[in-house]
Amino acid sequence: DKENFSIKSARGIPAEILKRRRMPIYSGVAGWVVSRRKPVLIGSKVPDSVPKVKLKRPQIKSSMVVPLEFDERVLGVFCLNANSVNRRFNQDNLLLLDQLGKLASVALSRVSAN
Repeated sequence: DKENFSIKSARGIPAEILKRRRMPIYSGVAGWVVSRRKPVLIGSKVPDSVPKVKLKRPQIKSSMVVPLEFDERVLGVFCLNANSVNRRFNQDNLLLLDQLGKLASVALSRVSAN
C-alpha cells in the first residue's frame, strides 16, 4: 500500500520487527531514501545529508539503501547491512546494487501488473 512498507524477504532482522510486517513508509532510513528517491551509502563516517535520528541500530557498520521504482512508482527498497567492522560497502558496491535494483524494479512491475 502507499502508506506502509511490507517486509517480503529478510535475513538478520529481529523477530519483533518481522512480526509487525508493516512499517510506515517514511519512517527509518528506508523511508528517508524513498522520500529522496536516491540510493545512499552509509559507513563509519555518516554523510551530513543522512538524518542521524534515523540511525537506530548501532550494530550496523555499513549500509547500502536503494529505492526500487518503476514509472515513478515506488515498489520497495533494497537494504543491505554489514555488522562487521571488517566489511564495508563502497561506491562501486552501491552502483552495482543500484543497477540490480533497476532490473528488479522492472521485474516487480511486470509481476504486479499480472
